[in-house]
Amino acid sequence: MIRTITIIIIFIFVLFPSHAIAQESFVWVAGMEMKIGMKKNEILSKIKNNYRVSKFAPGDAWLIYQKDDKANEAIGQVAFQNDKLVWASSYWGSFSGEATEFSKALYGLFTNLLNSGQRIIKISTESKQSPGISVSSIEFKFQDKVVSIDIWQGKKTKNEVSIQESFHHLKEN
Repeated sequence: MIRTITIIIIFIFVLFPSHAIAQESFVWVAGMEMKIGMKKNEILSKIKNNYRVSKFAPGDAWLIYQKDDKANEAIGQVAFQNDKLVWASSYWGSFSGEATEFSKALYGLFTNLLNSGQRIIKISTESKQSPGISVSSIEFKFQDKVVSIDIWQGKKTKNEVSIQESFHHLKEN
């Protein structure tokens, strides 16, 4: 009986692979989709067309810069082992001032939720626009809580970011 169920489950996964199983992880660096195992010469030759690279640290790691960047701020990194990509990162920015306070609040919120046993079930994004204002949202769904980060931008309104934690007892279909 268990053997039959196992064979049926394997058959279902082969015929109807889930999106998560079928999709390979990647990160965008320097306008290029990077996947583990890509060839070093292919990546570096494409990047060098539009970006400046600089080897750093022991091993085979490279920093990536805009060609005309006078501030010398890296926009990403790649690392290789046996001429294959083993690590890639893309820098989204460095922030100070009020952004530091925002980050502390977000860190505290997630730390409390994770320490209380909550686990993230789903992350989604959404944008809404109307004349003069746009709202971009990131929603982190936990078992029975939701964390929403809303970014408000407008011509006649103050640009701001809000974080909200809410409790829910809704069952998703």
